[in-house]
Amino acid sequence: MRSNSKTIYKKNILDHYRNPKHNEKVEEPDLSGVASNLSCGDTLKVEIKLSEQRISKIGFEGRGCAISIASASMLTDKLVEMHIDEVKDLSSDYVLDLVGLDKNSVRVKCALLILEAIKAAIAQL
Repeated sequence: MRSNSKTIYKKNILDHYRNPKHNEKVEEPDLSGVASNLSCGDTLKVEIKLSEQRISKIGFEGRGCAISIASASMLTDKLVEMHIDEVKDLSSDYVLDLVGLDKNSVRVKCALLILEAIKAAIAQL
C-alpha cells in the first residue's frame, strides 16, 4: 500500500474510533452475540433487530482498540438493511478490505472481532 493510501486509511480508522457509528444498545434485539480477543482484552457485543429478514437496527457495545472499534463502526454501518442471508455469507476478506488491513497484519484479529460477534448472533437463527 502506498504511503498516501496508508494515511487515508489511518485517518478513516481514527475517525471511526473517535466517532463510532452504531455504538449503542438496541432495544429488544432479535439476536445478540459476543466476541472477545483474549490476547488484548477487547470485547464486543452486537445486538440486531430484524424486519422481514433484513437488519433494521444494529448496535454494538464494548471496549477495544482503535482497530476493533473502527471495524465495528464501519461494518455495522454497511449492514443496515442487508438481508440476513447476505450477512451469513460475509467473509473476513470483506471486513479487512473495508477497514483497509492486509491479511498479514498483526491486527487482523482486532478487525475481525465484530464479524465474530455478528456470526455468533446469527448462529441463533
